[in-house]
Parts: sequence; C-alpha cells; structure tokens
Amino acid sequence: MKDKSLPVISLGKVLVVDDSEALLVNYGKILGKAGIETLTTSSPQTALSILENEKIDAVISDVMMPEMDGISLLREIHIRQPDIPVLIVTGHPSVETAMESIECGVFRYMSKPVNWEKLVDCVKKAVCLRQIARLNRDAANYLAEESLSEEERKNLEVKIETAVANMWMAYHPIVDATKRCASAYEALVRTKGDIFPNPGVLFQSAELLKSTDILGRAIRKLVASTIEQSGYKGDIFINLHPRDLLDESLYSNESPLAPFANRIVLEITERAAIETSSNLLSKVDVLRKIGYRIAIDDLGAGYAGLNYFALLKPDVVKIDMTLIRGIDRDPVKRKIVKSLISLSRELGIMVVAEGIETTGERDTLIEMGCNLLQ
Repeated sequence: MKDKSLPVISLGKVLVVDDSEALLVNYGKILGKAGIETLTTSSPQTALSILENEKIDAVISDVMMPEMDGISLLREIHIRQPDIPVLIVTGHPSVETAMESIECGVFRYMSKPVNWEKLVDCVKKAVCLRQIARLNRDAANYLAEESLSEEERKNLEVKIETAVANMWMAYHPIVDATKRCASAYEALVRTKGDIFPNPGVLFQSAELLKSTDILGRAIRKLVASTIEQSGYKGDIFINLHPRDLLDESLYSNESPLAPFANRIVLEITERAAIETSSNLLSKVDVLRKIGYRIAIDDLGAGYAGLNYFALLKPDVVKIDMTLIRGIDRDPVKRKIVKSLISLSRELGIMVVAEGIETTGERDTLIEMGCNLLQ
C-alpha cells in the first residue's frame, strides 16, 4: 500500500555546521521531521560559500572546529548577512565563548547534548525572524518604488540628469599636523544651481529611482579628470555609496580612476558594508588588487563598525566626529579614541580624525598621537 501521507512543507532552510558527521545526520533527521529543510557541512569555509549561493534562513554552528572556530564563523556570517540568526551549540560551554557570542550578535547560545525539542523551537523562531526581516526589506523597496507617480518619477529623472550635468567636486583637506600642510584631500559632491538643496537630497532622490550608479560613475569621472588636469600627485579620498560596491564598472580596468588607483582611498561606511555584506570581503580584495586602498569611515559610531574594522583590515580608518566633538572635555571619549589610535598603530593602519572644530580638540588629538586631522 502506497504512503498517502501529505508531504512535509518546508518551514525554512537552515544551514548546520559541525565537525561531527553523526551529529549532522541527526540535525538533518530531526529538523526535517519538523518541516525545516537542512543543509549540512563540516567545513566553515564551505558554509560561507553556501550562504552566498543559497537562501538560508538560519545557521546552527558548533564552536570547536579545526578549520575555523564557531565564533569566528559567526563574525564572518554577520559581515555577509547581518540579519541572519545564528545559533551556537557547543559541547564545551564557557562564560568566555558565551560573552563573545553575545557581542557578535548570536541568536541563541546552547550546550550539548542537544535538547532537540528546545532546539527545534528556537530554530522555528529564528526562521520566522529572518523571514520577517526579508518582508520588511521587500515592503520598503516596494513602497519606495510606489511612492512616486509616473509624472513625478520623470520630473525627478530630469532633475537628477541636470544635477549630474552641473555637478562639481570640492576637495576638503586632510591636514598633517606635524608638517602643517595638507597630506590628502577628500572629494565632496557639489551641484550648481538650486535643483537640490544639498548633495544629501540628490543622493536620496537617486536612491528612489535606483540610479545611484549614475552618480557614482559621474563622481569617479570628475575626480579622475581633476587629477589628470591638475597633475596632483597626492592621495584622494572618495566616499562610496552602498550601491557603488554593486556597480561592476568600479572594478573595471577601464574605469576613469583605474590609472590613479594607487593614489585613491575608497571610503566604505558601515551602511555600505552591511548592505553589500554577502560578498563584501571578495569585493574589497578585487579593489585592492587594482591598487585602491580602503578606508572605513565613521569608525566608532557603532559596534558593527568595529566589527568591520577587525575583518576588513583597512588601510585607513576615519574616527567618527561624534567621538571627536568635545574630546578635550570628555575623558571617556579620550580613552576610547586613544585605544582606537593605539590599536590602529599596532596594525599599521593610518588614522584620520574627522570633524575637528576647536583648538582644544586639535591639541588633544595631537597629544594622543593622531596627526591627520580633517
């Protein structure tokens, strides 16, 4: 007699990483019975590859594995996909690994032997949260697209085209306090006329139309033209919009900036890192091979920024102005910034302090060993 039972409907797809093959089999059986599709691997590196190619709703990982420990894997996963829930399940629980897991944003920290009923319940909750996060993003994209009428969209397109045609770059100096001269410049977007009140509104409008790549290409062309015409031989810092990292022209040897790549520092914000996290590290590797250097902007603005600092190993870090403002009067800020400067120096990373407005802030930073000021 044929089995007439209904097929199990998948309630989500979970990736399990553990160096015990027997345990991987058990995960597959038990989660499968609960209607959860399961992919398993004993290799953390393979797990990262699976994440790039599969629509995974949650990850379960062991801690002690020969290729890469579970905490390091958790960090790598959240660099690529910050909102994916990760459950750590370990046979050697400790306060240290529990705290590290919490700091890295673990969804649940559980010990072996596995309480399967509790695990299944946690996985179902994790999958739900992941799917809610996806729905939120989809809804936001839909509403952004639907918020403009066809006429408004066409009018905005014309405004953006006009702004791009009249766009120019201002160059803000990064001063070397020891030499008392500019050691580099940051390229900042400016537009002629009053089509947009400021560059921020221009970029927001381009985001609505998903045309930020047009701005990015225009900016890179203008900067390259300035370098070529001026003969400037120093470094130029250029901010990357999150979607610039998705633009293939940035990685082309035919890019206007490519001939000057060894003089270009590309600033990546925390937002850019998050929004392109699925293959951020590989993209940065490509940019470095071309000759660009990488800066992390707004360092210290949040924990995630520090996490990217550790993983991206930037050539330059720019300390966020919220930490700089009033640093001469705030001992906590001084302690934090001094630690950032010390750590960066040990790793051979150049430090730039942003947003200096007073002589007190300037002098305090110089005393702490930060000589590049903006």
